[in-house]
Amino acid sequence: MSYNQLKNISSDLNIKLIKGDFINDLEKLEQINKPRLYLFLGSTLGNFNNNTAIKFLSKISKKMKKADFFLLGIDKIKNKEIIKAAYNDTAGITEKFNKNILNVINKEYNLNFNPEMFDHIAEFNEDKSQIEMYLQALSHQKINSKQENIEINLGEKILTEISRKFSDTSIQSIFKDSGLEIVKNFSDVKKYYSLYLLKSI
Repeated sequence: MSYNQLKNISSDLNIKLIKGDFINDLEKLEQINKPRLYLFLGSTLGNFNNNTAIKFLSKISKKMKKADFFLLGIDKIKNKEIIKAAYNDTAGITEKFNKNILNVINKEYNLNFNPEMFDHIAEFNEDKSQIEMYLQALSHQKINSKQENIEINLGEKILTEISRKFSDTSIQSIFKDSGLEIVKNFSDVKKYYSLYLLKSI
């Protein structure tokens, strides 16, 4: 949805766009004298390791006032076959998403990765309760770079993303270490996904 489309939703909405990194640029949010609702939907928190997740949530917790709330989306632990199927979809959508990182790197750093020379791999790490996405080289390759030449061997894997899945216990531990407490938990019938309404302790 574009900025103009957002503005046209309602004349009662006052929308202001801020360009920044949601981990490092929270100070760009204006101070206001009325309650604020922070939203972090989807399941992006699952892309962070524990330390990064706690660092991010702690920054929000410290910024929140007594009357503020925080609504956070969390992907929950479920049958591993369901999780693996989601990241290895037959339509190949996740594969295209995963390989596109090479196009971004090529453009940003003037490299010559060929996405078609890599296989999309998505594995579930049960010990860490997380999906790990890789790009696995289908041949020995040399990637040209101004700094150095990069060699990738046949079968070598590049870790591109993690996507953690949380239990109620594991996410509550993160909330506690971040200075947050649960007000309410909204879940689907199967408890595959949850929205946690939080307050700062």
